[in-house]
Amino acid sequence: NHIIFFGITLKEKILVRRINMIYFVESNKENQDHQAINEAMIHILGKIFNDKIHVFSTQKHFDNLRLTHDVDLSRIKVIDRGAKSWIIKVLYEVFNLWKILKVAKSKEVRFVYISSVFPITHYFIKIIKKAFPSVKMIIGLHGEIEFVRARKSAKLKFLGKFIRLAFDVKLGSNTKYLVFGDIIKKNLLALNLLNSDELISIDHPYQYDVRLLKSPNEEVIRIGMIGLASTNKNSHFIYQLAELLENEIALNKLSVEIIGKILPNVLNYSNSLVLNHNSEQFLSRELFEKRIQFIQYAVFFYDNHFYKLCASGAFFDAVKFEKPILALKNDFFEYYFEKLGDIGFLFNDLNEMRNQIKSIVDGQCRERRLIQINNLKKAKQVLSLESIAIDFDNQLTENRFLL
Repeated sequence: NHIIFFGITLKEKILVRRINMIYFVESNKENQDHQAINEAMIHILGKIFNDKIHVFSTQKHFDNLRLTHDVDLSRIKVIDRGAKSWIIKVLYEVFNLWKILKVAKSKEVRFVYISSVFPITHYFIKIIKKAFPSVKMIIGLHGEIEFVRARKSAKLKFLGKFIRLAFDVKLGSNTKYLVFGDIIKKNLLALNLLNSDELISIDHPYQYDVRLLKSPNEEVIRIGMIGLASTNKNSHFIYQLAELLENEIALNKLSVEIIGKILPNVLNYSNSLVLNHNSEQFLSRELFEKRIQFIQYAVFFYDNHFYKLCASGAFFDAVKFEKPILALKNDFFEYYFEKLGDIGFLFNDLNEMRNQIKSIVDGQCRERRLIQINNLKKAKQVLSLESIAIDFDNQLTENRFLL
């Protein structure tokens, strides 16, 4: 009954696979967090398999998903309200995942994909899984794996201990972790917390279909930092950068702005040189994307202190809207610049970034920007869901996970 595929297309594989069921579980996020990656992952699973996909999530989260694949929904209770709710959050999450694995075993689903799991729950779900050895399970790893390297925050160190404990629980070939980028897999393996046969790596899934608006023909250069602004991402550096470019801003040659929710720890650094659109709440997806359309460059300040094991969704927003990158050097950006070519500029510090922006404002980089935009167009093909689906399917087959 085992089928091993060699040298045939994804479409041909789908035709010979028996129809089954996949459980897609978002037990950790209550509202719109992980919206983009979850809708993209559902699309990928729909590309690979001829299966029915059954989603377990809150109604609010499900309603935020823009899906092209026909799915069913089972509503579950998710608590996502900060540290004071951790105990009740973990209880709900453990209860939900126990029930889901129990049903998955009885219905012999193809596998359970857990999109994200709270760090404390992560350990308990690995223990629970021991009671369901026949159930195949994939766990998505996101920014929380950075917590295993936390040094300053007691709260993050506490959560990181549970992730380390979870990694210590070995479950065999029926359980895999999914990370989003080969550089993340490489850095994670270097910590000796997981073995290579426990990990599958794909590029961060993202829907790139979009109708691009024509940018207004303005003299002012608009630079935007996109995504959630937090001190972990060094987002407060944008205020320092604006101060270094105060003259260009005063002459109305340059606009610097934040597009996304701003956490209080960043607002403590705010000044009048940076537009923040009063974004102390999450922007709707429509407003978020509309504001990205009207910038010329996307700026990032991540470093390897917090972005060594974490993919950046905001980076893929910039690719989607063909916005060349201005970023401090770190492993993640250097990996993708090497993979995708000239898609922007990387810097060692803010002074280098300031000097390059001055050159942009002075009109010295117009031809280079056209080259970068063209490379971003090509990048969307390299990173397309179709390409990722083929890669994911090949790895699942090579790991004998689909047998």
